Amino acid sequence: MHLAHPQKEQYNPTMEKISIEIPVEILAAAQTSPEELKRSLALAWYRQGKISLTQAATLATLPPEEISALPETHFDLDEFLDWASHDLKTPLNAVIGFSKVVLKGIDGPVNETQATDLASVHANGQKMLTYMNHLVDAARLNRGDITLKSEEVEIATLVEEALARWNTQNPAKQAFFLSLVAPASPKILADPPRMRQLLNDLFNFAALHLENEGRLTLEMEASGPGWLVFQLRAIGLKSRAVPKVDTELAAFVARGLIGLHGGRVDLLQEEADGARARFSLPTR
Repeated sequence: MHLAHPQKEQYNPTMEKISIEIPVEILAAAQTSPEELKRSLALAWYRQGKISLTQAATLATLPPEEISALPETHFDLDEFLDWASHDLKTPLNAVIGFSKVVLKGIDGPVNETQATDLASVHANGQKMLTYMNHLVDAARLNRGDITLKSEEVEIATLVEEALARWNTQNPAKQAFFLSLVAPASPKILADPPRMRQLLNDLFNFAALHLENEGRLTLEMEASGPGWLVFQLRAIGLKSRAVPKVDTELAAFVARGLIGLHGGRVDLLQEEADGARARFSLPTR
């Protein structure tokens, strides 16, 4: 699939340029030449929609028709996940929805063995949907395609809403929200749906490292002018290793969403008795 690119600009070999120094050893290790490197960058940026066909031709020092005629050399997974997300999620949502319907006995009685199997199907479907959501968000973060519709919100309210939702989704795990340590309820510029998603993802990241019995705590504290620091801690029994795919995907998306809100991540790690996260967001 190719993106549509503007093609009205005139080829301009005298376009203003900058110089970038690349050690000869790196080019040798990559088994490429400066000309090949420029052409690779031009083609990649053009196919990602970051530059026009004319700009790509100028960078690659090739006529525009030669750029557009170059064959695809790789499958753009980020682009695919972005436009195919609906079709990828639809079968999973069907599996989750119908397994829940059958499990509830709406289509007729189920025995204990069938109920156990259906519960496993439903739980694993939910897990795969979480993976898919994270993959799609990771792809959009890679492409710079996530935009925020920011408004002034009270972060304490968003935290309480996110924690209430998380508690509903995880009734077997005990969660405690610790008091806000700040002169007043701070306000931040945020996209409320994305901020709720971020908080829910962070709660899930922390709870991945606990069995059913555990404690999830969150503290917020003003730090210097204009910053709010979040300390998230999950403490409890751990009887199994957490698959790396769970933590890596959740951590990547969380870092990306915090960065889009102008914040920074200081810590996001597994620990011997759970997990810990520390990040900061700018206040108004």
